Amino acid sequence: MAELLLYFKPAEVDPTAPNDPVRRFGDIVHVLPDGSQWGRQECLDDFLVIRVEGLACEEAWQYAGPLLRETLVAGLPGVEIAAPSRYTLDMAALDYDDVALAYVSDWHVPVVSPVEFLAALKDKADGRNN
Repeated sequence: MAELLLYFKPAEVDPTAPNDPVRRFGDIVHVLPDGSQWGRQECLDDFLVIRVEGLACEEAWQYAGPLLRETLVAGLPGVEIAAPSRYTLDMAALDYDDVALAYVSDWHVPVVSPVEFLAALKDKADGRNN
């Protein structure tokens, strides 16, 4: 199974202090195998780690890449990074009680079913659910 690191800092926490200007709440930032040791900075309140049942890391990596945009500079085609994360999760679709346990239990990792994951997954390239 794969564990996904999600950006978990909503913009409304403190509107006077800008968050990461290119990250959005629920962005998929990184992927590791379940049970991996995450760093001390990769925790609440900035990040949330979730585990997706039945999703292999090799498959999960497709969700951790940037959003690319084709460009034309001086008549030459190119590609630029439009956003550091192409995919984001609708955080409201996650089980609130399971996410809340992450606040009270050391390194509790909420588990999401494949159906829940795909229902919450959004592709910034087209703005629709995946």
